[in-house]
Amino acid sequence: MLSTALRIFIVVLLPLVAQAQSQERFRVGVGLGMEEVIGAADGGIFGALAPIYRCVFERAGIDAYYLAVPVKRGLQYLQSNKISALMPLARNDDRDRAGIFAGTLFEVDYAFVSFKPLDGMEQNRGLRYAIPRSFIGRRFIQDENASIQEVSEWDQLVALLSHARVDVAIVPDPMIDRLFGVHADRVYRKIAGTLPASLYLSRAMEESGVADRVRQSVAFCRVDDAARDILR
Repeated sequence: MLSTALRIFIVVLLPLVAQAQSQERFRVGVGLGMEEVIGAADGGIFGALAPIYRCVFERAGIDAYYLAVPVKRGLQYLQSNKISALMPLARNDDRDRAGIFAGTLFEVDYAFVSFKPLDGMEQNRGLRYAIPRSFIGRRFIQDENASIQEVSEWDQLVALLSHARVDVAIVPDPMIDRLFGVHADRVYRKIAGTLPASLYLSRAMEESGVADRVRQSVAFCRVDDAARDILR
C-alpha cells in the first residue's frame, strides 16, 4: 500500500512539478529602437509583431519575461547566456556566432530611403549612408568608398536626411511610413533586399533541449506574408 506521504506527493506535489516543467520562465531580450513594431515593458511585449512572438513562446510552454536591450549588448548577453533569446532579428553570419537562429518566422524587406530620387544613385561612389548602430542593413551597402554614419535612434535618420547630412538611409520597409510620418510622401524608396527574421537562442537553450521546442513553435507560428503585410 502507498504511504500517506507518497499519496500526498502524487496527488498534490506531482501536478505542481509537471506544471512547473511545462511553463518554464526565461529572460527574452527585445531590441531597443523597434518600438514602432515591437517593444518590451513591465515584462511583456507590445506592437504589431507581439502576437506572433507570443505564439512562439506560449506554444513552446515558455513563460517569457521580456526586457528591452540594445541589440549589440543583447548579442553579448546571448553569447554569455545572460538572456535566453533575443528578438526581433534578421539572420546573418555575425549573429550566428553569438547564438542559434530559431528558424524563419517571417521575412522583412529592407529599403534604401532618401529625399532625393534613388534611380541610379546607388551607382554613385562615396555616398553618405546612415544606419542604426549594429543594424543588419549595413550588408546592403556595396560601395567600399561609402561613408557610413551610425545613429542610436531611428528618428535620427529622418533628421540627417532632412538636413542633407547624409544621402541615403537604410530602414526596414514596414517602418518607413510610421518613421517618416507626414514626410513619408516625400520619401523615395527602393528595396535593398529581403531577409528571414525571427529570434536567436542562447547555446544553453540548445544544450537543454528547449531550443527544439522553440523551433517547432516557430514553424507552427510562421506567417507566410512579408512583414510589410503584417504591419498594415
